[in-house]
Amino acid sequence: MTYLLIIATSLFGAHFTFRLAQRTHLGAIRASTMSSLLFVAVTTPSGWLLAPKLQAAFFGASFVGMSDAGRLSEKYILLAALIFSALFFAVSQLPISLGGSLGTSAFLACLIAHAINHRMSGVVARP
Repeated sequence: MTYLLIIATSLFGAHFTFRLAQRTHLGAIRASTMSSLLFVAVTTPSGWLLAPKLQAAFFGASFVGMSDAGRLSEKYILLAALIFSALFFAVSQLPISLGGSLGTSAFLACLIAHAINHRMSGVVARP
């Protein structure tokens, strides 16, 4: 159940941030900040035990949503969010905390989604 909530939160976080950045003149950084603050403001008063983990997943997924539309389409943003949620869940199960794991996981998720996009479109990287 926890993993499903992380997936849903990651998809929502990446998509909401991406759309906010694309439809307004806020830019990616402000869109990530505003969406993350809004999510924290809505979930903190609930007192739910999973709220801190979901807030971290949303914040990390908002990094995915900061991707440029020229690099990743909306479809691949959602794929990257799914990949991010798997990475986030795996890292969150470790007994130690890893500094920078949200940004690293978001970067790896976008990198994998970008590689899949290129592979599916038949673009081959030349040495």
